[in-house]
Amino acid sequence: MQITEMGARHPGRVASVHAAADGSEREVSWRELEARSNQAARLLASRGVGQGSMVAVALTNSPEHFYS
Repeated sequence: MQITEMGARHPGRVASVHAAADGSEREVSWRELEARSNQAARLLASRGVGQGSMVAVALTNSPEHFYS
């Protein structure tokens, strides 16, 4: 099942839990995951990245890493 489908079926359910260095946790819902990944996709498309393109992603260990 794709992120879009999970976002539609279970928008409020937890998709992922990320542990921070300070010991806290941050939950990411399917709705938020879908919105953030769509945002990243639109940004890449606006810069000419299309299907089959290779993209390097360098992020710290955080929920943002999961979206890309």
